Amino acid sequence: MKRGIWLLLLALSASSALATTSTVAFADEREQCVAAADQAQDLRDKGQYRRARESMLVCSRDVCPGAVKRDCTQWLTDLDTSAPTLVVSAKSGGSDLTAVKVSIDGQVLTEKLDGKPILVDPGEHTMRYETPGAQPKEEKVVLIVGQKNRLMTVLFVPDGPVTPLPPPPDTSERAPIPIIAYVLGGVGVVGLGAATFFWLSGLGDKSHLEDTCGPKNGKPGSCLQGDVDSARTKLVIGDVSGGIGIVALGAAAYFVIARPKVEAKAQVGWNLDVRPLPGGGAAFLGGHF
Repeated sequence: MKRGIWLLLLALSASSALATTSTVAFADEREQCVAAADQAQDLRDKGQYRRARESMLVCSRDVCPGAVKRDCTQWLTDLDTSAPTLVVSAKSGGSDLTAVKVSIDGQVLTEKLDGKPILVDPGEHTMRYETPGAQPKEEKVVLIVGQKNRLMTVLFVPDGPVTPLPPPPDTSERAPIPIIAYVLGGVGVVGLGAATFFWLSGLGDKSHLEDTCGPKNGKPGSCLQGDVDSARTKLVIGDVSGGIGIVALGAAAYFVIARPKVEAKAQVGWNLDVRPLPGGGAAFLGGHF
């Protein structure tokens, strides 16, 4: 009988102690909520939005008094609307980077880029970006209240020798061959053709004269002067024609080689697009130049 009474008294004592502990813990949490609400307002007014947001999350919990929770929840909504955010993008050698440590005024914001916005405090700050294998980058920025998803693009230069980029392809082409080149080429061909004809004809006449009335048959000086002059004239005309032909062909080659480069013209193309419409259809003709 006594043992049963002791057990009952022990149970009542334990329940009383538990209730007292719960009351004290609840009171402590209420004090934390009120302190966090006061701190949140102070930090927000100083422009320290990131720390203010942490305090607002504390005082907007369900364990906080109703009035405190209601105010903190509204403050949190307003702060998320007005706080500036950044989206950092980093590249190296044309490729996107994710292993990038981002700091603001010496405080680390993130060590890995995921494309998501980062909440920051408004005002002037020093941004620092670090990634393995490249020199860190720093820049001064001024962040404005209400500015959302400001894109910060960072270009890292790898340490060590950099392979130069290949030169861009040459899209230019030579200008058309000028008409004068064709004309001079024709003159040159005709000149060399005429020179060949007169040389062969003059040499033939000379050989004939040497065989009939020259030293070969023992009758030097017996050739008619007209025949001698004719042979000599053919050889002179051949020399002059040959010189003109060579000069003309050289000038034609110069005009072909020295013609300037011009940008390649875009190709001209046409396309026909036929689309069905209620009660019929329509055709669209387009082109590119």
